[in-house]
Amino acid sequence: SQAAQTMPDQRTEQRRSWHKSLTKVETLECESCRQPFSQKLGTCPSCFPRAPADRKSSVASEGAVAAGSSSGPIGPDPEAVLQEWRSCPSAPLEEAGWSGISGLIWVHGGSGGVGLVRRPCGVSCVKRCLPEELFAQRLATALGVRVAGMRVIEYTSKEANDMRLNVKYAPTSGESDNVPIRRILKHDFVCVMEFVSGVGMMGIPAHHYLRKREDCTSSTPWRDLGRLMAFDMLVNNYDRLPLAWSNEGNLGNVMLGCSVGDVVGIDQCAAPIKHADGLEKYLAKVQKAVHEAQVGEGKAFGAVLEAIFNNTAAKLAPDEIADLRRGCLDFVKEVVDCRGGKFEEVLQEVGREVRCCFAGQLACDEVVESTCSMVRQVVDAMDDVLCP
Repeated sequence: SQAAQTMPDQRTEQRRSWHKSLTKVETLECESCRQPFSQKLGTCPSCFPRAPADRKSSVASEGAVAAGSSSGPIGPDPEAVLQEWRSCPSAPLEEAGWSGISGLIWVHGGSGGVGLVRRPCGVSCVKRCLPEELFAQRLATALGVRVAGMRVIEYTSKEANDMRLNVKYAPTSGESDNVPIRRILKHDFVCVMEFVSGVGMMGIPAHHYLRKREDCTSSTPWRDLGRLMAFDMLVNNYDRLPLAWSNEGNLGNVMLGCSVGDVVGIDQCAAPIKHADGLEKYLAKVQKAVHEAQVGEGKAFGAVLEAIFNNTAAKLAPDEIADLRRGCLDFVKEVVDCRGGKFEEVLQEVGREVRCCFAGQLACDEVVESTCSMVRQVVDAMDDVLCP
């Protein structure tokens, strides 16, 4: 019958569909160059070409050398390159001249990576810039939390054109370091960031630094770290320490032992929560963390202590934990005390600056409005749980 004749064709088509479903590979888009690449590759082959199999791979911590995080390829001798770049001074943030570049290095990170540029006046960091990143940096600075400085450069500006021209012909530490940097400079907005030359809060260098600080009679980094954690809750910057978030944290975004401070935050970003239920759950976690800062450690601070130990093998003493909580609580009280007055003025000024820097970007206004709204609700939630 006709039904019997079509049965093999149907089965063949089913097998073909099944085979296609098994071999289907998702295509991703690179955050730096916006080019598509196969998910199987893991990283964009244009920005991060793989070295030949017989070459020694090299990996370095971005957090250990610049305002970024994670790790990536930097050259044939990673430790030597790291030591050399760490000894370089930071270029003045407002310096606009880009001639005389003597070196480039690219380090891959969770936020898309960052390029380091060695200029006659020092080292600068360059990366693609988003309104959420500028908002977080400006608000932190205004509230007295030390984070890496940054400024925004628009693609059509004279300085951006000067950067592209000089980077194109600059010497590099690796064979393809200038490729992702040149791609970043094609974006509408690029940020120049302060080069922070301390040690990232990960690994043996961080362990040695923290244990060395135990013998110091001067201030310890824990109170400053507590203030940084409290600020992160304000803007929902979840990619650092897991105080109000269910993740392992990213301690590479904390720099220790810097010339500009014991603790410096890098790679911060505001993450406004627009869903009502999601925001309600987040505010409850913020209140729990603030409550623990007042009455003693609990699950939230326990996750932070675990992350610190897992990344630095440093187990905090009771007085160090107290400093961590005290720093967090001090910042919360400062923000609550000036709520509605000076704090609102700061929030409005930060919003105006972000809008000005990203003029013409349609999503910028929405980012500013939603972030300001969330920040106000976080401050209200903090106030509700503070003890009289």
